[in-house]
This record gives sequence, structure tokens and C-alpha cells, in this order.
Amino acid sequence: MADNKNCCETNLNHIKEAICIDTNRVYDSCADKECLKDLRVYLTDRGQCTLDNASSVKCRGAEILNCLVEVEKVPFNKGFYSVDLTFFVKVAVDAYTCPTAQPNLIEGLVTFSKKCILYGSDGNVKIFSSNYIENGFDKQNAICNANPRAKVQTVEPICLSAEICRVCDCCNTISDCCEGSIPKHICCCFDGSFSNNCNCEKALRVTLGVFTIIQLE
Repeated sequence: MADNKNCCETNLNHIKEAICIDTNRVYDSCADKECLKDLRVYLTDRGQCTLDNASSVKCRGAEILNCLVEVEKVPFNKGFYSVDLTFFVKVAVDAYTCPTAQPNLIEGLVTFSKKCILYGSDGNVKIFSSNYIENGFDKQNAICNANPRAKVQTVEPICLSAEICRVCDCCNTISDCCEGSIPKHICCCFDGSFSNNCNCEKALRVTLGVFTIIQLE
């Protein structure tokens, strides 16, 4: 133990200046617990066909596929930024045609948006930097700035309930329910096409519990 102590003290004597660490600083953050009720689940043509023949459904789980984040300055309020989030959630439910039959798995898409305003400082700094190249000219990096960026932390949503209903009883979250309004990389996560959602009689709605932490850094 004495040898280790002397070794540490000797190494500390060689440190003559502080070491600067360049890292992101969190200016503002917020945490939300939300219960989102009666969200419509958009189904593919295969899933809609199964739902039309079902008498009841039971939620199996939910998974966040993607979250689109947009940051914009708040007018007339210097230093504050609006953070707009759009979540795309894959929901899986068991559809029962009769109580004694085996359930059929249905996977659909739920999307919802939320917005918050956070402080992100009022600095407007341009940053110039380069990559060191040995025995050559340094490569100049693109100009960047010190504007804040948003980071979202979330866990998988909790599916609290699922039920069959009429289309008019759902909280529709996509104005144009056809496939063109859904990003292509989201559509690739499902089998089938979403184009049949515009003219269906039965709909599926769920209630989700969502927990998020939003940071502006």
C-alpha cells in the first residue's frame, strides 16, 4: 500500500496544468410522463383484413421505431427554442375471432406529436476546425455553429389498453392516412400496404403510457 501511494504522489507532481475537456453542456431539460388515450393504430391491408374478422383484441406490446426532432428559435424570446417531436410506434396486438380459437398477430403504426420550449442560450458563435494530417496540409472541416441541439431519451411505451372501435371514435394523428404520408423507412417495418386505411369500417385504438426526457445541449 505504501509503494502504491508513493507512486501516485510522484505521478501527480508531473501535472502542471489543467486539462481542458470539450463536451456538450445541457442548458435545459424536461421530463414527461404521459397517458395518450384512444390513439388510432394504422394497419396494413393484411392487418385490416384480420381486424375485420375479429371480435376482440388484446395488446401484446409497443416499440418506438423512430422519433423526428426539430429545433426552432422562439420569436421575440431570445435564447429559447421550440422542440417538436414526432414519434412512430409499432404496436402489436392479438386479434380473436372467437374465444376458443388461437389469436392472430396484428402489427400496426401509431404516431403522435409533442412540443416543448426550452432555454438554449443566446450565443451565436461560428466554429472553425481542422483534422491534423501528418506530413501534409490539414483538412479543413465544414463551418459549424454553437446553436443547441435536442436529445430525446425514452423507454418503450406501455400499452395500457386496446379495443376495436369505429374510425370516428379514434384520435386520428395522420391527416392523410394513405401510405404517402408515412416515411418510407417506417413502411418497410411492416408487411403490406397502408393504402386501405382511408376506407375501412373497423378501426383499432390503443392507450399508451410514455415517459420521455428532453434535453437541449
